[in-house]
Amino acid sequence: ATHTDKPAAAKRCGELLMQLLAANLRPRDIITPTALRNATRAVAGTAGSTNAVLHLLAIAHEAGVALDLETFEDASRSTPVIADLKPGGRYTAVELFEAGGTARVLAELRAAGLLTDAPTVSGRRLFEELDAAPAAAAGNAAQPVVLDHRHPLSARGGYSILYGALAPEGCIVKLAGHGRSRHEGPARVFDSEEAAFAAVQARQIQPGDVIVIRFEGPAGGPGMREMLAVTAALVGQGLGNDVALITDGRFSGATYGFMVGHMAPEAARGGPLARLREGDRIVIDVAQRRIDTDADLDRREPTPAPVRVSHGALAKYARLVSSASRGAITTA
Repeated sequence: ATHTDKPAAAKRCGELLMQLLAANLRPRDIITPTALRNATRAVAGTAGSTNAVLHLLAIAHEAGVALDLETFEDASRSTPVIADLKPGGRYTAVELFEAGGTARVLAELRAAGLLTDAPTVSGRRLFEELDAAPAAAAGNAAQPVVLDHRHPLSARGGYSILYGALAPEGCIVKLAGHGRSRHEGPARVFDSEEAAFAAVQARQIQPGDVIVIRFEGPAGGPGMREMLAVTAALVGQGLGNDVALITDGRFSGATYGFMVGHMAPEAARGGPLARLREGDRIVIDVAQRRIDTDADLDRREPTPAPVRVSHGALAKYARLVSSASRGAITTA
């Protein structure tokens, strides 16, 4: 925010906006299936935030482009992690910028044959933009932040989409940084982020536990908060590599550990999490792309969702918002 080039960049953005208006070039002319597929690969290759799944699904909906969770799984399965970025890696976004920025990442993905050329808002095509960015020359080993695609940090991207008895519509697990692909343990069920945080602070969580935070989804929150306080507290107590956390809420890009978010359908809409009980056995298996429980959920009544707002904009939002598996959109 304080970089000396910011004023010039802001001015250039304003100029570009006026040029786009004059040329009658609209967002739907740029946000194409190809552009969105490129975006999913960029997220996978940087082990980026799981929030990107929500954002890109919502953007695709507004642009009238078909995009679903399996597109993200395909991207992650075929795209190596080439950016050594925190929280799973060593470097920050500032250091990525100094190493050539997004163009540096995209140039490497292009060299791997993982991107397709497409129009951009600059008036030039994507590959033209990459060719015009000297710091983005693929194979330049002068900086340690973005790796050669032939020698990645990981052979696959930083997340996976899971399904199963606990997430019939899908959910997302972040893989970067911890190297874990399976966890089995007893459910520790909490009906809010605050309740889970209090339990962690009271040292009531044990290695092997699966922390379940429900009623924090788009409608239940309402608003789908990030569970950053709980995940940070777990790391602070040395449990980051010994427990798992699942939620119908979401996570910060700074979250570390074996965390599964966006569980859909959410508990507030009668999803499986609403039927879980303390001690139920939960299995998270990335290789099988499954998240299941041994409990017979069909024989149970769901726990009623707490009413957190009853009027105003948030109450209206809670009534209208869709599942996280569709991007938590509020339009049909």
